[in-house]
Amino acid sequence: MNHLQTHIEELLQDHQTRHSQLQIDAFIIGKSSVGHPYGAYRQCLRELNSRYQQRFEIMDLLEEYQLDVEEECAKEFSEGCSRIEAKRAQIAMRRIKRKIERTHQDLKELDREIQRFYELTASAKQLVGELTPERRNVLDREFWVHKLKFKAAIDILRTGAPSATVLETACTLDEELRMRVMEQLNPGGAQRLIEWFNNGAPMEYDDKQLAKGLASVKKITDGKVSDVPNPF
Repeated sequence: MNHLQTHIEELLQDHQTRHSQLQIDAFIIGKSSVGHPYGAYRQCLRELNSRYQQRFEIMDLLEEYQLDVEEECAKEFSEGCSRIEAKRAQIAMRRIKRKIERTHQDLKELDREIQRFYELTASAKQLVGELTPERRNVLDREFWVHKLKFKAAIDILRTGAPSATVLETACTLDEELRMRVMEQLNPGGAQRLIEWFNNGAPMEYDDKQLAKGLASVKKITDGKVSDVPNPF
């Protein structure tokens, strides 16, 4: 059993309990942002924030586990402790130490995710720039037009028509944004929409200053992020 246990533990060194880089880049950030840098930045911030807060919780948990070990150790060596009580304390300590080991492993995996989200967030920030309330509003509007066009193109490719969800969402927008989306969904616009989608869904902006900084961007994860420092 000892030989088997050693071999299992060696194999488990390759076990990745959290998301791979591909999953982070494509399925968490890419899917949510549909290639839009502001969408990517917003999603990156959500993911980074949740994991950053989780890290504090894990550090507190490790501290509590250490206190649990000290308590069980005190029980084992306390005056008047019976043999059975001492044995139970030893078993409890082993369990707690395994929890500590698993938690350290999870922390290592969490830090790997945090590193990647930090890299992507820093890269996206360079593209998005400083966010004043006005600029945030412009970027948010452009992102939702882009996202609805993207979703409508997929619906048309799948079923020949945009889904009710896309139409209902478009109808909740103000008149200017609603018209920008709906003009893509008439017979002539639908064909242009499919061509746009097949060409990689490039971003289109009415705002010239915005276009200058962002129009050449295809995917946030295409950028090199190797120069971004480790946050820990």
